[in-house]
Amino acid sequence: DGVLRSVHGRTDVTQNVRTMVVEGQRVALMGDMSNTNDNLAGIDFWPQAMRALKYIVQKTQAAVVLSSDWRKQESLVQGINNQMGEYGMPKLYGQTPDLSATTGIGVVKALHSNVREKRAKEIRKWLRTHPKITRYVAIDDMDLSPNRRDELLHQQSGSAEPMPFLDMSSDFVKCNPAVGLTMDLAKLAIALLNGGPVSDQELDRAYGRSPQEGASAGLDP
Repeated sequence: DGVLRSVHGRTDVTQNVRTMVVEGQRVALMGDMSNTNDNLAGIDFWPQAMRALKYIVQKTQAAVVLSSDWRKQESLVQGINNQMGEYGMPKLYGQTPDLSATTGIGVVKALHSNVREKRAKEIRKWLRTHPKITRYVAIDDMDLSPNRRDELLHQQSGSAEPMPFLDMSSDFVKCNPAVGLTMDLAKLAIALLNGGPVSDQELDRAYGRSPQEGASAGLDP
């Protein structure tokens, strides 16, 4: 939500279909009861956002790894794969681990200062388990870059580990949740994936301001 579809979802395409609640929002899942294989999850994805994602995949041969809460429901994952197929993209390459999931009796859940840190840690963990991945870009409407408060909390913790947050100048593209993934943001992601320099003009087209200013103005989903 906020990258490929509206944070609140569209209502014109989800009437009279079975739904479920994901991240506090009701998401369309199934069609009528006569065809329970009619998975409509993802049917309300923004066409322009899907075209922008396809542009990234075409230009970089990148694979897509799912890091949002949609990965926690198989029906939603299948809906994403269906929509990617509709746009001529390969299925999802994988999904990040859920660090909030219970892994067994006596296992202590990982502690996170906020949901932003948790998602960044999940991305970092996936990357550690896939060491052959040398270039990547996270795309999210949640700000996964560090702010001053994050830095202060990290200093106060005394941890020798680096902060897990991502860097908007090298491996993170932030979407406006009211607009989602645009072609200008896609071009920025391509530049980062290719390891080339990103010009001020590209940043201005993508964010309409510096990335730091864009981050401070953003909203979590």
